Amino acid sequence: MIDLFKIYLASLNFEQLCILFKIFSSIFIVLCFIKIVLIYIGNYLIEYLDLKNRLPWLARFIRLRRIFQNYYLILNFSLIFITLIFMLYVNISTLFIM
Repeated sequence: MIDLFKIYLASLNFEQLCILFKIFSSIFIVLCFIKIVLIYIGNYLIEYLDLKNRLPWLARFIRLRRIFQNYYLILNFSLIFITLIFMLYVNISTLFIM
């Protein structure tokens, strides 16, 4: 399966490779945004259902989750930013090479 994909990639020209890169990058950015939305939905549900008080044994995991979610947000925004920079580079290189 991977060999077939390598053969397919080898058969593409530069412009087609750039388009394929943009498609994969766009999918990646959408997935990062979905992760960010799910973080905020999780926070909303934890606050709305008052899980800290209703389930005290779960409070430790909620605290850990809040600590790590800040890192996840920073990571996701950083990945989105880096992906956008690469997409900009690919677009500019496609414009000037073609």
